[in-house]
Amino acid sequence: MKYSKKSSRVHNLGTQGFGPGEFLRDLRVKKPRYFEGLSKAKRVLFFLPLFHMDRVVGPTYIYQDKMYWLFEKPWFELTDEGEFIEMGKFSDRPWSWFFELFNQTYFFKSFDISFPSQYVPRHYNFLAKMMKAVEIESNKQAPQSKFTVVLYPNWSKKRRDLIVKSFKEQGVDYLDLSQVPIAQFTDHMAGIPLDSHPTACENNILAQILVKELELK
Repeated sequence: MKYSKKSSRVHNLGTQGFGPGEFLRDLRVKKPRYFEGLSKAKRVLFFLPLFHMDRVVGPTYIYQDKMYWLFEKPWFELTDEGEFIEMGKFSDRPWSWFFELFNQTYFFKSFDISFPSQYVPRHYNFLAKMMKAVEIESNKQAPQSKFTVVLYPNWSKKRRDLIVKSFKEQGVDYLDLSQVPIAQFTDHMAGIPLDSHPTACENNILAQILVKELELK
């Protein structure tokens, strides 16, 4: 079956669209709903897909149709001292009104205009620093655990190299599954067409890989 972006639209109803920002915020306030049992964990794995960059940076395309899984994401700024301060939501940024207005225009939509137009090293550094902050907060609640970021298998090699470089600079422990050819391990659909999220089949394959790579039992 062939899918076209112009004729199809994916509706993901299975998650609340959490990204690194939510976990940083919720770990700080120790929300029991999401982190029950964390204090007893021996291993904490954070799955990081490529599209979570958008949930940290907040590119201006999110103001088209007010994409709820991005529009209302936590807006963090990094101080000179290296501390993440929650400023509100992406929708609270001072210039949000401008892009809310103009991203509805034919010109913006037709030419798919968004800022930043592409991610550069400073964006990857920002993400790596946020993941380090998530690790620090996680370790406060589970001091005996080992925190590892798992790079999901949808990163291009170029972007993978940029985030790995930033991880190494920030001392973030990671497991690189970014180039794993999931589709070669199954005859079933390994990804949702026109969407970056995995199917149950892909999750099952990744679980088997993790057990082997991390020697989990």
